[in-house]
Amino acid sequence: MWRTGLTAVAVGLAVGKVIPELSEGTTWPYTVVGAGYAVLGIVLFAYGTLRHHDVEAAVMRGAFARPASGFMWTITGAGVLLGALTVALIVARP
Repeated sequence: MWRTGLTAVAVGLAVGKVIPELSEGTTWPYTVVGAGYAVLGIVLFAYGTLRHHDVEAAVMRGAFARPASGFMWTITGAGVLLGALTVALIVARP
């Protein structure tokens, strides 16, 4: 999850800061979507740390630590939403 978090933060930087600098027109939609990616990255960092501790404890018990299904659906939904918004920004070019 940490690598995915780093990627999400990097995409947030690109969408929120780099792309608006290279384009003309309205920049706030890029800032909002970029911030969304950064927040997703932060959440993934935190979850990665919690998951690491859960897996480590499970290994010590000789068990398996299944990821939380609800959380996985939530971050999947957030990723799909941010991806769709990014596509909309690319197509609309506000």
